[in-house]
Amino acid sequence: MDVAFAYATVLPFDTAFSVVEDCDVVVRNGRIAALGPGVARGGTGRTIDARGLLLTPGLLNAHTHSPENYSRGRDEASELDDWLPAAWSHIDGLTPRALYVSAQLGVAEMLRSGSLAVLDHYRQTPMSEAALDAAAQAYEDAGIRAIVAPMLRDRVVPTGRTVLPARDQVAIIEAGVMRWQAKSERVRVGFGPSAPNRCSDELLGAVGDAARRRQTIVHTHVDEGRAESKRCRELYGHSTVQHLAKLGLLSSALSIAHAVWIDEADIATLAQAGTVVVHNPMSNMRLGDGIAPIGAMRRARIPIAIGTDGAASNDGQHYFEALKGAVFLQRVSSTPPAEWMSTRDALRHATNFAAFGMPGGVIAQGAAADFIALSKTSLGLTPANDWHRQMVYGSPALEVRYAAVGGRLLMDDGRITSFDEPAITAEARCIARELFR
Repeated sequence: MDVAFAYATVLPFDTAFSVVEDCDVVVRNGRIAALGPGVARGGTGRTIDARGLLLTPGLLNAHTHSPENYSRGRDEASELDDWLPAAWSHIDGLTPRALYVSAQLGVAEMLRSGSLAVLDHYRQTPMSEAALDAAAQAYEDAGIRAIVAPMLRDRVVPTGRTVLPARDQVAIIEAGVMRWQAKSERVRVGFGPSAPNRCSDELLGAVGDAARRRQTIVHTHVDEGRAESKRCRELYGHSTVQHLAKLGLLSSALSIAHAVWIDEADIATLAQAGTVVVHNPMSNMRLGDGIAPIGAMRRARIPIAIGTDGAASNDGQHYFEALKGAVFLQRVSSTPPAEWMSTRDALRHATNFAAFGMPGGVIAQGAAADFIALSKTSLGLTPANDWHRQMVYGSPALEVRYAAVGGRLLMDDGRITSFDEPAITAEARCIARELFR
């Protein structure tokens, strides 16, 4: 018995969203070996008294940009076009060590807000093997599950930056896919074209071919802002989604961030392809992007996930905050109340690991031991009226005490164990002072 939690309140996230009281959870060899009242009592090994804990599956942060962790609070009120150069001008050429630190800085906040897995739409211009490996190694050492999908572009180039030819960009990522497949069970590499309008069709086609060849994901921005959507229609003569369909990129292996300015035809096309949409409510509000038509997407049964987006357009990586925002933002749109996203809907979207080929999302015998334990005395859970609703509505007053990935305790009684959190935050402050001097 590697570790056991005794007398816990467990939310297994089963189909009934049941609540199991006085429940033991036994972890062996990275999996949940036993689950139920009394199964851990009298055993050998470490047993944690969990009478004050609420055990739930960990959550998935399905869209962020880790270098932005240095750029919190750097901008007051800008729309997307003005925000992009302001946010990235200082952080688009970091050293591998600075990139490693920025990723782990984000992990610290994600662990403390329930997220045990991340899709990092990672940017450095030009992309390099060293930059890719710095982020991937940071997640490997931190112990969480991660997909690192470096941003590629060759059409809209940041001022003062050069980009590699399309074939060279794809080759760097494809080599990274193979390298990390051999190296890690938890960290993978995918392809992350920045946005279709920032990439030539040659680059997008090469990405699609390589992703199919290596059986890995593609992740991109689509129609985040109104101006971006308009530019794409002018460029292609049709919508961004229809252009991706024309190029053969739409599939269940593609996930798109934002999709704020898509129309009914786009929604039908995405639904038919099984493409995943990642909703980023906090950054959409922060940049004035608009409100994504999540209600219509849900009616069409498009797979939905939820992301924080980067810390420069959100000013944090607090996943519970994004989860709450996902529920509330829909209620000020034209979505009728009967179709509002419920808290249980949001928790399903927050644990849509299957859409990204990851384990997780349930506490059950034989499942991967990926879970968090919240203090039941958290202010957000006091008084305890409905555990599931308060997991969503209780942000930010929720306290994560334990976090496990593959049975390894990454957080133990409130302390991160997989890396030195105080040292990382101190180093991040030093790096930021030099960056923005």
